[in-house]
Amino acid sequence: MRQFSELATRFALFLLLGNILLESPVGACSFVNVEAARVGAISTSKYYWMAAAVVGALVIGVEVYNRWSLLLGITVLLLVFHPGWLLPPTHGPDCQFINVQGSQAVLAVICILLGYQVFRMIRRLRH
Repeated sequence: MRQFSELATRFALFLLLGNILLESPVGACSFVNVEAARVGAISTSKYYWMAAAVVGALVIGVEVYNRWSLLLGITVLLLVFHPGWLLPPTHGPDCQFINVQGSQAVLAVICILLGYQVFRMIRRLRH
């Protein structure tokens, strides 16, 4: 029982120390310069678009090589109608910029599409 109590105390101290050292969510929205934060969000969103374009080019290349399919159309639509171009750089209640969150989601979807294609190609080679 004593060993469990010591372990629980150490875990509680670890959580307390981590909470003190990590950034507080209360300070996340206290931007020094709101306009600079918006410009940074636009820049970050464009970087995500460039990363999505690189991964998307791989998806498109594999789809054109194999055959034309729905994945090709989805990838092109995601790149053309990217949230970095369509969503305003405003922050939500969680202090995250909406255009950056949308850009992250699009990059994740395109990476999943590429992973699906790699899985499909490996499965095809084994059979």
